[in-house]
Amino acid sequence: MAALARNGFIASLLVRLAPFAPFVLINMAAGVTPMRLVDFTAGTAIGIIPKIVLTAFAGGSVLRALKGGGPAAVALAAVAILLLLAGAAGAQRWISSRRA
Repeated sequence: MAALARNGFIASLLVRLAPFAPFVLINMAAGVTPMRLVDFTAGTAIGIIPKIVLTAFAGGSVLRALKGGGPAAVALAAVAILLLLAGAAGAQRWISSRRA
């Protein structure tokens, strides 16, 4: 809890970047720690932007690929999905390194 309070901005940001992160846990932790509201809000606001953009891009690319958009559409869908997975892996790796 103390680590979350000290690193509120980074914790909120990284949890939002990971596609399958447990948002509920970070929200509950933010509520019971002395995490500053501005850190939580700023981390959340900045962290959701890339995820929203990538999710929209991936969704559009996958739909184009499924509708017969050709090899370029399949490649774009694969790139978007890989970017989402890389973001999740990077966030998890950073969080794991901070625990050690």
